[in-house]
Amino acid sequence: MAYVDNEISQLEQVITHLPSDGISRISPKKAESLLFDDIVFYPLIHEEYRIFQRLLHLFLGNENVLDTSDLIVEAIKANPEIRHDLIRKVIKRSPLS
Repeated sequence: MAYVDNEISQLEQVITHLPSDGISRISPKKAESLLFDDIVFYPLIHEEYRIFQRLLHLFLGNENVLDTSDLIVEAIKANPEIRHDLIRKVIKRSPLS
């Protein structure tokens, strides 16, 4: 990963994250405090995200557009100890335990 010291150089790699459906539960009052101009319509934001991601792939290449979900899965697969620790933490916080 390269060091970035300005916002005008050519973008080489980017990490993206698909907004979850939780964003659709933001109320108008909360939207304003979160600096949204309006309430968010999830199907539209989901489609806009997909279009944006396709553009990034066209300009940067598939190998330079990284998705947080893929990176998390890759990290968990790379280290069994981290995977087991994460599973233990999730089970510990489960309402069923």
